[in-house]
Amino acid sequence: MDTNEKLKKIAENVNKDYGEEGEKVCFVPGIEDSTSMIKDWISTGSYTLDWMLGGEKSIKGIPTGRLTEIYGDFSTGKTALGHSILAECQKKGGVSVLFDTEERFDLEFARKINLDPKGMLLLDPDTIEDVFELTEKIISQVENNMLLTIVWDSLAATSSRAEMKEEAYGTPEMAIRARIISQAFRKITKLISKRNVALVIINQIRENIGVLFGAKSESPGGKAVKFHSSIRLQLSKHGEIKNQRGDVTGVIVKCYLSKSSICSPFRSAEICLSFEKGFDPYFHFAESLEKSGKIEMSSPGWFSYKGKRFRSSQIEEILKDNSEILALEVKK
Repeated sequence: MDTNEKLKKIAENVNKDYGEEGEKVCFVPGIEDSTSMIKDWISTGSYTLDWMLGGEKSIKGIPTGRLTEIYGDFSTGKTALGHSILAECQKKGGVSVLFDTEERFDLEFARKINLDPKGMLLLDPDTIEDVFELTEKIISQVENNMLLTIVWDSLAATSSRAEMKEEAYGTPEMAIRARIISQAFRKITKLISKRNVALVIINQIRENIGVLFGAKSESPGGKAVKFHSSIRLQLSKHGEIKNQRGDVTGVIVKCYLSKSSICSPFRSAEICLSFEKGFDPYFHFAESLEKSGKIEMSSPGWFSYKGKRFRSSQIEEILKDNSEILALEVKK
C-alpha cells in the first residue's frame, strides 16, 4: 500500500469516528477538496480591484467560504462597495443579504447599480448578538452549494444587548463587544467555510488618541475581526470627480490590501465611484494590465495590443474584441 492509500485509509477511519452527519473532518488535500478550499469568487464591480485581489495575476474578487473586512473613514465608498458586491452576487444567481444596522439602504442608488431590491433580503437587527443569530439562521436555510453573500453594514454601528439595556451613556462596554465578537466569529467562520457563503463585514475606523508611535487609528471590534478575516481592505478618499460646472459627481477611492491569506498583501488600487452609476468597472484597468505585461504602453496615455493603439478609456472596447486578455492567467 503506497503513501496515498495509507493516508486515504486514515482519513476514512477518522471521518467514520468523528464526522457528524456524514461531514468530513479529515482530508487529503492533494486528492480531494477540504472545507478550506475556496469554492467561488464574487466580483466587486471593479476589474481593477478584482485584479488586485487576484494577486495581479487573474480576475478574482472576494472569496466564498471566507470572511472579508472592508473598513475606512467616512465617505470612502464602503457602503457602496458592499452594495456592489451584493449586485454581483445576484448576477451569478446567488442570494444577497444585507444587515443594515446603519439604516443606510438607498432604494434609488441600489437600482442605479443594478442591485435588485426584490431579489435580496434586508434585515435591521438591533444588536450584535441578533446579527450572528440571524446569520446562522439564514445560512442553515440555504443549500450547501448555493451561492450566498452576506454584507453587514456596519459592525461599528451595531450595539450589544448589554449596551441597549444601559440607561446611562458613557458606560464602558468595549470589552463586552470584543468578547461577543470573538466568540461568535469562532463559530461563524467554521460555519461559512463549509458552505458557499461570502461574509463581508463593513467597519469604520477610530483614532487612537495620544498615540505617538504605531497605528494612529484602528477598526472597532477588537482583534477577532482582524484575525478571522482572510481579506482586509482599507478604503480612503484619494480625489474627486467633477463635471464641467465644477459639481462633485464622484470620488476616486484608494483601496489598500492590508491583509490577505489568498494572495500577496500590501497592494493598492484606485477605483472610481460615481454617485449616479456606481463603480466604473474599467477605471485604471488598462494601467493594471500594462503592469502585468498583458498589454503595452506605447506612449504616455496610450496603450497597444496586437499592434492596435488605444487610450485607457477605450479598454472596454478592446476587451470586447479580445476576450483572451482576461482569460489568460499571468504567471510571474
